[in-house]
Amino acid sequence: MTRRTCSPLVPPHHRRRFAGAALVIVVALLSGVSPTARGTIDLVDVARGVSLATITDTTLLDPQASGPLSIKAIRLDTRFVRLRSVVAGDRLPALERVLEMSRRAGAIAAINAGFFTSTGGPAGLLVVSGVPVGFGVHPRGAVAIRDDGTRAHLSFGRARLGAVPDPLAIARMRLAFWHPDGRDLSAWQQADDVVGGAGLLVEAGLPVTDFAVERMRDDFPVVRHPRSLIGVDGDDAVWLVAVDGRRPDHSVGMSFAELQRLCAYLGLRDALNLDGGGSTTLVVQGEVVNRPTDRTGPRAVSDAIVVMPR
Repeated sequence: MTRRTCSPLVPPHHRRRFAGAALVIVVALLSGVSPTARGTIDLVDVARGVSLATITDTTLLDPQASGPLSIKAIRLDTRFVRLRSVVAGDRLPALERVLEMSRRAGAIAAINAGFFTSTGGPAGLLVVSGVPVGFGVHPRGAVAIRDDGTRAHLSFGRARLGAVPDPLAIARMRLAFWHPDGRDLSAWQQADDVVGGAGLLVEAGLPVTDFAVERMRDDFPVVRHPRSLIGVDGDDAVWLVAVDGRRPDHSVGMSFAELQRLCAYLGLRDALNLDGGGSTTLVVQGEVVNRPTDRTGPRAVSDAIVVMPR
């Protein structure tokens, strides 16, 4: 493995990152999200196009309630890797640990993805290899993943699947993505995979401030939890992030506002909060690199996002 240290705003060979991250921080200031001081991120190359980072910068936390912080993140150059969603045991409903899903897929890395029911059914929007398997009751934050054969293209927004009239056959209905503000999501129909979360954190460089439409519990955005997220930075690199929490001696977790500070720190222009809590698990090269909270070890979940060599 090759180790290199870089500024989170100006990584090696990507000086354009500075402008993108600076814009995110300016927007954050205007939106009331305080940016952090610049630190350094230690990036370890674990595979071609995949770098692992460890972040412990406690200035990302609310200074009125600080504590230890441990974050593991991978930065992906999708010219060399591709992303896809997988489900537990290759069937649903089912439950399986992210580590087992990653190994079965032959993945370089993997992170837990959407929310799920106690029996292992998807509780939100989920499309796997073009097949809808979870529809979502509310239009919550989601990410659509499309690969053109040379790199991945991620689209972020709020969406659910529903039946709408088919303009080519009046008597027939078709499934289509629906956005609460009426935005055209027809391009999502061509996505290879779509993963729903709860909490669209950053969209087009703007921190999201109103989560009412997603109909989450009132305390969910403000209480610190272990968190998982997916985001894209100004260089189109994809980040998969696992924030440890509920361990006062190791890491206290993050609220949404603190996650948005982390997004600014990484220079993310779009970001989505995935399932978290005891589900938060990041696997890299066949090992769990964060510290999940359950006493029995990493929790079995319904689905994951895996990173495959291209």
